[in-house]
Amino acid sequence: AFRAKQRAFSARDRFTAQQAQAGTLQSRRRVLDEQRTLYAGLLRRLDDSSTGGDALLALLASPGLEDKPLIAEIASQLARYQVERDSLTSGPYGSAPTNPDVARLTSLIAAAQSRLRAAVQSSVTVLNQQIRDLDAQRVRAAPPYRELSRNESDETALVAAVESADRQVTRLQEEYQSARLSEAVRVGQVELVDYAGPPERAGLASAVLVAAGLLLGGLIGMFLAFFLDYVRPTIWRQRDLAQLLESPNPIVLPRFRPKAPPSGGRQTQVTAHRPRTELVMLTEPGGGTAEAVRAIRTKLLFSGNWGEIRTLLVTSAKEGEGKSTVASNLAVSFAQQGVKTLLIDGDMRKPHLHHLFGKQREPGLSDVLREAVQGVAAIVQTDVEQLSLLPAGKAPVSPAELLGGPALHSLLARLATAYDLILVDSPPLLAVADASVIAAAADGVLMVVKAGASNRDMLDRARSQLEDVRARMVGAVLNDPAGAVARGGEEYYFYGYASEHEGNGKH
Repeated sequence: AFRAKQRAFSARDRFTAQQAQAGTLQSRRRVLDEQRTLYAGLLRRLDDSSTGGDALLALLASPGLEDKPLIAEIASQLARYQVERDSLTSGPYGSAPTNPDVARLTSLIAAAQSRLRAAVQSSVTVLNQQIRDLDAQRVRAAPPYRELSRNESDETALVAAVESADRQVTRLQEEYQSARLSEAVRVGQVELVDYAGPPERAGLASAVLVAAGLLLGGLIGMFLAFFLDYVRPTIWRQRDLAQLLESPNPIVLPRFRPKAPPSGGRQTQVTAHRPRTELVMLTEPGGGTAEAVRAIRTKLLFSGNWGEIRTLLVTSAKEGEGKSTVASNLAVSFAQQGVKTLLIDGDMRKPHLHHLFGKQREPGLSDVLREAVQGVAAIVQTDVEQLSLLPAGKAPVSPAELLGGPALHSLLARLATAYDLILVDSPPLLAVADASVIAAAADGVLMVVKAGASNRDMLDRARSQLEDVRARMVGAVLNDPAGAVARGGEEYYFYGYASEHEGNGKH
């Protein structure tokens, strides 16, 4: 009611606003009073004939006069006239006051001082009027200010009284509730309904909850597995690879457990070099991986256009998919079949075949293409009968340009007359242009894809590059060194039978 009567939400807020307004008026009056004092001092200097020109100019340069453009302009003219007169009268050859130029400047200085005095006097008059107006505002605001001070004191007392009343009401309510409870106990309104029984578990049994959780988790896991299997872009199955590359029934190369080659027995083909574990055709000839390589060889031999293929390129879309392993084991497989085979390391950037067969890198393919050595001199015989190797040779500055010349086509044509089959290992298709250049010169391309590592977009781009150079894809291999295909539910058709056959000692 007090606030409504005062027509404000709070007398304190109005008091604060009034204080701020009074402070603003006081600050404004102080600024105007300082300006008036400054202008009054300037008038006294102008009226004092003994004041020198330098002192007057220093006063005119004081802070507070720069916002008066008229005074600043007259002061600038006065300073210019005084400087010109001083330059005429100073020095041993200075002009006398009677000099016409000196007299003219003296007259101009006097006129400028008169205009300056009038302008300053006008500014002082305006400032006096502004100060009187501010004083009048302060006088009018004084009674409301005093009234607000009293209202603030009254409101503070009323607020304290309300808070005290609220605390008293809360305390009385608590005492009243306590008194009602004590009265109910005394008159006997509290009675025993029943004794508490033994504790019982609420809800379903633990076994039911566990079974329901396992069933729900299994359903969710199956759904996510099927969803990810059909949505993810990586290649995991033979049918996905066959559909993407348009290659019917690609062969899966299963993982194998490398073991040392036998010390005696069937190691009759290996004499000077102990074969690397990647050469499963030599270290594990009866294993499932070796059988898969033979299946690749059989599929190529009985394909419809095999009679036209004398040069076969083995490549992949990206690095680390096992193309060098496939190329070397496939070359050993053909050689063991009695096919006179030449294996060429076309990866001049990261060659690997000379390590597998224990040979020197140089001389090799790059030296032959540069005509540094003859092709026959660069070819070396491996420890496998009917299998020769042409290493990569010295690393050139630009392998793509070296391979793109006519020398590669001429070399492959000459070698095709001396060998039944030429297998070329190349860099990845998407990494550099070398593989596309070799593919254009080869009769066919065998694509190696690592299960779970290559995605559909990469393989589609690799196939497009082969189509751009008009290369012919004759087959595909799904390399599975990590066993991803088996984890996906598909079988290694060669592995189980071959392993059992090897275990019985029937080679």
